[in-house]
Amino acid sequence: MEKSMGAAITAPVAGTVSSLAYVAGETTKPEETAAVLQVEGKGYTLKVSVTNEQARKVQVGDTAELQNAWYYDDAQVILTGIKPDPDNPGQNKLLEFNVTGSSIQAGQALSISVGQRSSEYEFVVPNSAVREDNNGKFILIVESKSGPLSNRYIATRVDVEVLASDDNYTAISAGLYGYEYVITTSTKPVEAGKQVRLNESQ
Repeated sequence: MEKSMGAAITAPVAGTVSSLAYVAGETTKPEETAAVLQVEGKGYTLKVSVTNEQARKVQVGDTAELQNAWYYDDAQVILTGIKPDPDNPGQNKLLEFNVTGSSIQAGQALSISVGQRSSEYEFVVPNSAVREDNNGKFILIVESKSGPLSNRYIATRVDVEVLASDDNYTAISAGLYGYEYVITTSTKPVEAGKQVRLNESQ
């Protein structure tokens, strides 16, 4: 009010002040925000931009894992929405998370993981190792064949089922022991049954 001498500003809700627009001695202006409140009992919103491919691996209701979770005693991060990213609507999605917990503060940086990467798989290979033809997906492993003078190395096909993948690695199900050498790159095209030479620097 124009002639009011009161120095107190009463908030319409209970909560914690997270930021102030003025310092002591400054004059407030009508219609301008004086303070931002975190409403008591309410959480925060965390937004993360991801590719469309990454967005397909999560669904609303998924709980994200916090890095250094021991530090955030009662924190919980739940995916509440998947929307087109307004900055790149054709290629990216915006994941919206609801973040709750007394140990969380406004403006805090959080590292989270969500989706299939938190699962454990028996066999994981680089994406470059997975190949595909008319018979399905497969990898090439190196088998050693004893020769009269030295061992020969033969590329051998192993059919696989892809369980999950991200930008770098693919989880597979296959008839493997786990100690095989998997061909990921080569200087020339490689086919099953052909002899290969190992990189001496490996």
